[in-house]
Amino acid sequence: MYKIPTSETPEETPERYTFYCYHETYPVTAEDESDDCEYSVNDGDCLGQRATYNADNIPADLTRKYFCRQQFNAWLRPSTQKKYNSCHGMYALANLCLWGEQDVDFDDLNEDECVEDACEDVYVCYDSDDNESDAFSFFRKNRMRCTFSESTNTAFAEWRDPVKHV
Repeated sequence: MYKIPTSETPEETPERYTFYCYHETYPVTAEDESDDCEYSVNDGDCLGQRATYNADNIPADLTRKYFCRQQFNAWLRPSTQKKYNSCHGMYALANLCLWGEQDVDFDDLNEDECVEDACEDVYVCYDSDDNESDAFSFFRKNRMRCTFSESTNTAFAEWRDPVKHV
């Protein structure tokens, strides 16, 4: 039996896509001796001697790029995700989620599509080979009593890659 071809495309179902916005940040030394030793090893012992973080005076092998990685979950149709498949697109989705602002370069999302802030921000760092790791694990390993005071501008965005992202 012959079927008449139609120009209609099957309805797409939204799928979950995770992406991250990376905000530049810089570590600062934890100075207060009376703190609760928040960067302790699992057995509860304090890290002991503190290393002072001074960006101008640290060994080259400890020099890293630090970011606050903000996670977003987007439920998008595959065709919509392709339209937002760039740094600019991910920034547009993040702004839509956080501020309710629709970027003029993109169409409105369909009724069954949405973006949410996953509220799972993580501090990460990159070594000279661009390998991502948890910043606080790096501090513990190198016996550095550091924390982060604030994040600055957004540096880049990426779709989640389970091999690359911690």
